[in-house]
Amino acid sequence: MRRLCLLIPFIFLLFAETAISAEINQPKSNYTTPIFSEMNVEAKRAARKAYLPKLMAKYTQNQTFLKMHAYMAKRYAELKKLSDPPTPDLLITETLNKTQTVFEKTKSIVGNKFKRQYDPDIIEANVNKYLWLKGLCFFILGIGEEHKIAVAYFFEPGNESIKQEFMLDAVKYSYPEVQDCPANAAWFARMGEMMERIAYRVFTVEKYLSK
Repeated sequence: MRRLCLLIPFIFLLFAETAISAEINQPKSNYTTPIFSEMNVEAKRAARKAYLPKLMAKYTQNQTFLKMHAYMAKRYAELKKLSDPPTPDLLITETLNKTQTVFEKTKSIVGNKFKRQYDPDIIEANVNKYLWLKGLCFFILGIGEEHKIAVAYFFEPGNESIKQEFMLDAVKYSYPEVQDCPANAAWFARMGEMMERIAYRVFTVEKYLSK
């Protein structure tokens, strides 16, 4: 389930590189800017690439991937799908390349004026503002119903703990420049909650939960 599980941070990253970072006239909410290190685009890309094996090992060892695959098989049967749920045989690098393609295609739509943004409230507002881009993003990335069912796994009853953990990891993947230290704990917590709300809306999770 590598490709399926990592679609949340990939989609979030896509918005972060385009709509989320787009400058809008909106007052900042009360929050403390996290401690971060200066990193260019290439350094961030390298950091994310290095982080992936750790993420893969973690969710393989705790059997999240195995449980998600079983969940998808069950939902496929309930939805009377004729095919079997996909297996994680596609490389993460393929998705990364597609994400970069989307960035290049949507940058001209959003605009060329960008700035760093770390306020969770403004990030969420920007995602909502540019949510209309998700159709284009999904088309280019090849995201279909099977991916939405996979994301829905985290929102099923009893999966609250793993959902929070995964959302936090997704934030760390999306913002490699933000230091993982006690001083940033509150920021990571708020970003994880925001990531959860975004994933629920972007992937239309409610439609795919078990009845």
